Amino acid sequence: MTLNNAKINKSQIFNYSLFAFPLSFVGLPIYINISDFYAKKFGLELALIGLILMVVRIIDVLQDIAVGYVSDFLARKKFYRQRIISISAICLCFLFYVLFNPPNISGNFLITIWFFAILTLTYTFFNFAVINYEAIAALVAKNQSQRIAINSAKEFVGLLGFLVATILPFALMQINNNSLEDGYFSLSLFFVMSILVANFFGLSKVKIDHSYQKNMAKKINLKAVFFQKDFLIFLIIFLVNSIAVSLPTATIIFYVEDVLDLKDKFGSFLGVYFVSAIVFMFFWKGILQKYDKIKIWIISIIGSVLTFFLAFFLDANNAQYFYLICFFSGIFLGPDLINPPSIIADLTQKNKNEISSFFALYNMTSKIGLMLASSISLLILGIYGYQPGEKSNVGQEIIPYLYAFVPCILKLIVVGLLIVKSYARKNYQQYHKGFV
Repeated sequence: MTLNNAKINKSQIFNYSLFAFPLSFVGLPIYINISDFYAKKFGLELALIGLILMVVRIIDVLQDIAVGYVSDFLARKKFYRQRIISISAICLCFLFYVLFNPPNISGNFLITIWFFAILTLTYTFFNFAVINYEAIAALVAKNQSQRIAINSAKEFVGLLGFLVATILPFALMQINNNSLEDGYFSLSLFFVMSILVANFFGLSKVKIDHSYQKNMAKKINLKAVFFQKDFLIFLIIFLVNSIAVSLPTATIIFYVEDVLDLKDKFGSFLGVYFVSAIVFMFFWKGILQKYDKIKIWIISIIGSVLTFFLAFFLDANNAQYFYLICFFSGIFLGPDLINPPSIIADLTQKNKNEISSFFALYNMTSKIGLMLASSISLLILGIYGYQPGEKSNVGQEIIPYLYAFVPCILKLIVVGLLIVKSYARKNYQQYHKGFV
């Protein structure tokens, strides 16, 4: 068996990917649920929530480089990444719980301070967890095929976690006639249990070869990160793609509730989307291991744009077609999730000394995209006078643009950038081949 076709140990993949389930609770599901929760429970205005999210994300982004550097420094001192993740997981248990189960607070000022402080701390420890978690995958996988295998498994489990985190509060409300607050209480307890189990009975058992540290340079060379041309080009592509992906995430509740007028079907729509993505995840894994991953990514993006653009034309009269859009959009999601971390892992193989810093910048880029999409969309809706759940909304007509039209345009820009990058790489290889 050749090195490129070598398979990674299945127990390694399982133990590693298990942690993606609870970790996915702290990412996008917070942005789907948190604005709805604090707007309805405390009556905070969407424009204020959007401003808070923007400030938190700015702090989040600014600390990413420091988190990556500290992680690399600690790893060099044999305070290994699994221990960093364990400490972060314990802190996240407390912070995630109190974020959705705040104490009795009166007054918008105190509520705003609480929301800001707890959310900031949550993302600080989330940074330590996710950056080191991504770094472990790059250390465990030894070639491109293995990187696709471990990242596809991670994204598969992460989608399951995302699905549970997003739907669970609303499902409990409908099944048990619970309040919104009870739904988020159950979500918090479930998160605490799952992250402890995944960390101490899964991730801690992953075997990592630290022999590469014997030949490491004496100092961490951040220039190797900031001045790697291919890495910087891909960061631009990832940023545009992150905005395109995050805009629908930030506005889907408003789209389903006030454009389609199917609030009670929100969980069903997400279920169709994520089940479709989960079912086809390993189909994309097999394709990406056999063919050029950039070309496959371009094909999947074009497919998603052709499907998702139809959402711009839907309203309450033809809302049932949204199930088909969710299904086919989910089919094309796989490469969007598998490729970015796999590409970053490929680029870090000659700079394992700075591996956390590479992933820190990658995660920083993704967060900037999410920050821009989430905060700006809420600010725009607030400026147009939109209020969730109110009939005859003044700003309702802007939602389809934010949810479907703009993301599709951005996705086409990503396709163009990937084509240019592939063309440049091909010409570079042909040029240098002539001198061999």
